[in-house]
Amino acid sequence: MRKLTASVRTLPDFLIIGAQKCGTTSLYAHLMQHPNVSSAFEKEVRYFNDHFDEGVNWYKAHFPTIPYRSLMTRRMGSPLITGEGEPSYLPNPIVPQRVLELTPNVKLIVMLRNPVSRAYSHYQHRFSRGRELRMFEEVVKADKENLQDGFDGLPTGDGKSLGHLHYSYLPRGLYADQVKNWMTVFPKEQFLITRAEDFFADTQAVYDDVLTFLGLFVHRLEKKKKHNVGKYTEPMSAAMKQDLTDYFRPHNQRLNEYLGRDFDWDT
Repeated sequence: MRKLTASVRTLPDFLIIGAQKCGTTSLYAHLMQHPNVSSAFEKEVRYFNDHFDEGVNWYKAHFPTIPYRSLMTRRMGSPLITGEGEPSYLPNPIVPQRVLELTPNVKLIVMLRNPVSRAYSHYQHRFSRGRELRMFEEVVKADKENLQDGFDGLPTGDGKSLGHLHYSYLPRGLYADQVKNWMTVFPKEQFLITRAEDFFADTQAVYDDVLTFLGLFVHRLEKKKKHNVGKYTEPMSAAMKQDLTDYFRPHNQRLNEYLGRDFDWDT
């Protein structure tokens, strides 16, 4: 039925495009507490990569109807907005152009985390669920060998052919190339880029920034529950942490220079 009514459904006003294990699920859940935000049928629709061949009506079926949006906007006296969050959008090189062609004015939210912490959280997430059987040292070694030269060693194409990127741990933390891929398609004014560390430390403050970016009135969070929180089997060794800090340092520097800000991740 939702697909049959696609012609009277809206497209998203915002996308939380990544990165994985950076608090995107929690941010999306917090946004759903705002009275002027309507959720998608599911947070991670994955249309622009995994389901692009389903067509635009399939995608629109995940969002509210235009009459419902108009009704709620009149009742509340301010616009009702909607959006989705999919962390695999950020690193996928073919997604930005697809998004532009369908929703050129969409607002894009990017959450970035120290890539060392992000990689280990990603690994522990999969290891704890039995989806990763190798030791962390093994996956790091494999990623370094497969990367060759930044993203040059990674396959490209649609979401179904990006298996290596989806299941690897270091590539997701090479943010400079990922952000640049998006910002060569969309103007910087359509982005809000925030540090996950700031979100974890002061959730309300970052939430307020997001609301301002989306043009929404200030709203006090009543529930600040963290979602998709990982449980570590053991902490990362000091030697591995230093090795990865050294590995990511030049990539972090490129990000700092490109965005003109210091993410302060190299200690």
